[in-house]
Amino acid sequence: DVCSSDLPFAVIDDPALWANADDLVRRAAGVPIRVASKSVRVRSIIDRTLAREGFAGVMTYSLAESNWLVDHGIDDILLAYPTTSASALKDLVADDRKRAAITVMVDSVESLDHLDHLLGADHPAIRVAIDVDSSLRIGPAHLGVRRSPVHEVGDASVLANAIEERKGFELVGVMFYDAQIAGLPDSSAAVRLVKKRSAAELLERRSKVIAAINEHAKLEIINAGGTGSLEVTGADPAITELTAGSGLFVPTLFDGYDAFEARPAAYFVLSVVRKPA
Repeated sequence: DVCSSDLPFAVIDDPALWANADDLVRRAAGVPIRVASKSVRVRSIIDRTLAREGFAGVMTYSLAESNWLVDHGIDDILLAYPTTSASALKDLVADDRKRAAITVMVDSVESLDHLDHLLGADHPAIRVAIDVDSSLRIGPAHLGVRRSPVHEVGDASVLANAIEERKGFELVGVMFYDAQIAGLPDSSAAVRLVKKRSAAELLERRSKVIAAINEHAKLEIINAGGTGSLEVTGADPAITELTAGSGLFVPTLFDGYDAFEARPAAYFVLSVVRKPA
C-alpha cells in the first residue's frame, strides 16, 4: 500500500515499451534508429534500447547532456540543435573522447562564427552536421516547423563550402527532420495529401542537397525522419539512419496515425483529491 503523499509516480509498462521498440525496428525496415533523448528522459531506458538490435546512437537535446552521456559510456551522439553554451563547448574541446563521439549541429555561418567567438579560432576540430529545413513550401505557404535557414540546395552548398574552408570544423553529417510528416497525425484526407506531397518533394530535394554537400565533405551521417515517418523516410536509400524517441513511450499525439498502433508505455500516477459531482 502506498499513501497519497508518496505520489506522483512515473510508471513504465515494460512489455509495452519493448513491444514499441520492436515495432519501431519493424517500421524502419533495416535502417538503424538513433534514440532521441529529448523524448526519453531516462538514461537506463536509453542504455537498454541501444542494446537492442536495430538501434544505434543517441540524438541529444543539449551539448551539456551530450557531454554527460559520453561520460556514461555512450560514444555516438548527434546533437539535434545548435548550441550557445560556452561551458559545454569548452568541456567538449578539452576532451578528445567527447570530440570523437559528439557531432554538433550548425545551420549557418553565424553558427560557426559564434563557436569560434566562444572558443577562439584555433580550437581543436569539432565534428559538425548541417540542419536542413525539411518543411514543405507551396508558394508563400510554409508547412512544417521553421527549423533552419538552410532549405534550398544552394543554401546547403554555401554552408558546406564555408565549413570546408574554415579551420576547426569537420563536416560529417546532415539532418532532415520532416516535422510535417513525422509529427502530424493522420486526421483528415487533406493532412494525408499534404504528407504524401511533402514526402515526394523531400525525396527529390534530399538527394540534391546530399549531392551538393558531398562535393565538400564525405558524409558519415545522413539522418532523417521521426517516430511518425519511419516507413516513409526510411524508404529513401540515401538515408543512413532514422531517429525515434517518443515512439518508445507513445504519448497521445500518436493515437491518430494510420501506419502503426498506439501502445502507451509511460504513465503519470496522480492523487484523486475530489469528486465534485
